[in-house]
Amino acid sequence: MARRTEAQFAEQRAAVYEHRVRGLSYRAISAATNIPLSTVVSWCKKLTAARVQESQEELLAYELERLDLWQSRLEAQAEEGKQVARNTEVLLRLSERRAKLLGMDQPERIEATVHEITQEDLAIAELVRDAQAAAALEEQRIRDGAA
Repeated sequence: MARRTEAQFAEQRAAVYEHRVRGLSYRAISAATNIPLSTVVSWCKKLTAARVQESQEELLAYELERLDLWQSRLEAQAEEGKQVARNTEVLLRLSERRAKLLGMDQPERIEATVHEITQEDLAIAELVRDAQAAAALEEQRIRDGAA
């Protein structure tokens, strides 16, 4: 049996994905293409993830282009002295939208460590305070006696 080339694998993957897009089940695709079910599932998941990532990137690029276009039009109007206050307000909103799209205004992540204080911890703290008070009192007595 001859080994398949990368081009042949690419053609098979494309055919499998096309079947999936048309609504065929993994089992039906496997039967139609003589490709093991586990391979069909794996290829479909990888191809779908890649397409979703591409779509997200394309959508982001499209939205950023639209914002650029609106921004340039509003800036031109502002330079002409047309509706400067309104255009400034809209430009600020465009800037906020751009920051959101680019993830620039993500909430700051703060790491916090929580320590649980038990009754034993409170009892030990009280013993330490009592010991410190007794030591301070004893030290004061010694100073008073030496004076």
